[in-house]
Order: sequence, then structure tokens, then C-alpha cells
Amino acid sequence: MGFQAFCPAQTSVSADRKVARNPLLVIPQPLSVIGKKESMAKPEKPRNRVGKTLIFMTMKKSICFVFLISCLMLISFANAQNFKSIKIGNQTWMTENLNVDTFRNGDSIPQVITAEEWDNAAKAKKPAWCYYNNDTANGAKYGKLYNWYAVNDSCGLAPKGWHIPTNKEWRELTDYLGGWKVAGTKLKNKEGWFEEGNGTNESGFSGLPGGRRTCYDKNVYTFVAIGKWGYWWTSTKFTHKTSKTRSMYYNGTFQWLDWDKGEGMSVRCIKD
Repeated sequence: MGFQAFCPAQTSVSADRKVARNPLLVIPQPLSVIGKKESMAKPEKPRNRVGKTLIFMTMKKSICFVFLISCLMLISFANAQNFKSIKIGNQTWMTENLNVDTFRNGDSIPQVITAEEWDNAAKAKKPAWCYYNNDTANGAKYGKLYNWYAVNDSCGLAPKGWHIPTNKEWRELTDYLGGWKVAGTKLKNKEGWFEEGNGTNESGFSGLPGGRRTCYDKNVYTFVAIGKWGYWWTSTKFTHKTSKTRSMYYNGTFQWLDWDKGEGMSVRCIKD
């Protein structure tokens, strides 16, 4: 019989690893190859989601804080306005009618233009203001007309450091100037009144005839008496529907009357 010569098993070598057909024979990779593969692998970057979230929350809080401070500064600026004033006896009065469109706390006071909307505000007992004849030029001279619900609102119509005078405080002013028969002339401005009905203004009050917004018939609110009458609210209510007011007429009389709380009248403030 013939004999076979012994030949080792043939091997198959791949690009990455040399493996013998004989499972018992494994040719190890060179160290240089292993090092090369490890060096080519890019390490995964850690994801710092918590850090990004904290940064976003911090920025959001900062923006809110800045916005809040800005709002407070605006309110403080509005309340810190310098109003012209005069000391009469033991009282200090503004020398011009109030002309603000926000309450002391910064809330807006609704501007109401049409007669229907003004009537609706009165029925709902909601605050409202307007210019006489809805003309801004009248506002620059006479200030705004307010209903009593704006005067009495808990948000505060008068600026900080001021308040709406009571009926008693108006009476004190009148008595100091010699009583209602002569006080009107002393309180009225030297010009601006109908038919030479100007005053001496020796008090420095500078009262002007800003008229009012009133309801004469069928709940239709109209503007009346500018140039002839000046009307000012007190903070003292008279009945559940009316409040006490002070008024001056061009012929010199100075009166106190009670008017419906839905009327639109001027406001003069007195210092706290």
C-alpha cells in the first residue's frame, strides 16, 4: 500500500483576523493592528442634559425677574409724578384736575367713549373715564372726567401720597376762604370762564369749568356746561345711587350737590 504524505491544514486569512481551518489553530493579530483599531474608535461625548436644563431655567427666571422689576419701576414712576400743588390753610391741594388713566396699583382705567358704553359702565358700577366731547385737547386743559366708581375703586384713583377729598375736607377749604358765598370767586381761575365770570384765584386753586358728562333723558349721557360750570367729586357717598360733589358756576356761586354716581366729573386731589 502506498503512503500519504502529512500536510498541515490550509488556512484562510481575512483582512481583520487570521483563522485556521483547523479550529485548534488560531494565529493572533499583531499588536500594531489592535492598537490601530482602538485608536480609530471615537469616544462618545457625554450628554449634559441636566446642565442645559438648568441653564434654560436660570435664563427664564432672569427674564421674568427683569420684566417684573421693569413693571414695578413703571408703576413707581407713575406714582412719583410731581403734581403742581398749593397750600391753602392746613391743606395742600393739586392746582390742576386729575388726568391719569391708571390706578395707583398700575391697573388701567377703561376709557369709555360712546354714550351707550358709558351707561353700561354706570349700570355695572364699573370705573370709567373720558375727555369732554372725547376731545384730547379738552383733556390737556381740564383733565379727565371720571365716574364715581373710578373715584371709589379699591385700586386707588389718587396717586401715591394723595387722596380724593371728603365732603368734610371740601367744607374746611370753603370755610377757610370765608364761606360758600365768596369761596367760589377765590377758587376760580382768572381766565377761562364764560361771560367774564372769572375769579380772582387768590387761593391759587385755579378752578376751571370743565363741565360734566350727564344723563338727562332715557339714559343718554351727553356732555354739558364746559366753560360755565366746574364739577368735582368728593369721596363721600350720599345715597346708594348718589355722591356729594362740589361745583362752581360762572356767576360766582359755589355749591355742594349730590349727583348720580354714573356721571362724569372732574377730580381734584388733596395731599395725605
